[in-house]
Amino acid sequence: MMLLVVLLEAGVLIPKMVLEMVMFLVFAIVGGADGRCISLLKILMSNACIYDCKYCINRCSNSVKRATFTPREIADLTIQFYKRNYIEGLFLSSAVIKNPNFTMERLYETIFILRKEYHFNGYIHVKTIPRF
Repeated sequence: MMLLVVLLEAGVLIPKMVLEMVMFLVFAIVGGADGRCISLLKILMSNACIYDCKYCINRCSNSVKRATFTPREIADLTIQFYKRNYIEGLFLSSAVIKNPNFTMERLYETIFILRKEYHFNGYIHVKTIPRF
């Protein structure tokens, strides 16, 4: 929560859904051979899943608030944090939105915007979406 306060005071434009859902965490992960830690933006593209996996908090039968970001919203948020040196990379995952292929296309679009339009050279970790 302290990070949210700092970002708001710095004038960072944060989508309303991010503030309402607080769906992201910045955390440290050991990276590379040098053993240093880097900060990542960990975010779900969506928590609105079509599946009903009993172990998962995002299962469709669970009554939680649902939010889905566009690839542009995630790319914009990531690049804003990166330019301010809050993060060095992105950890991106998602619930299955319509079907696994659609979800992977949206994840890919996010990466494409970051790499090709914004020339983001930071670390990106993307969770693949399996087919059931």
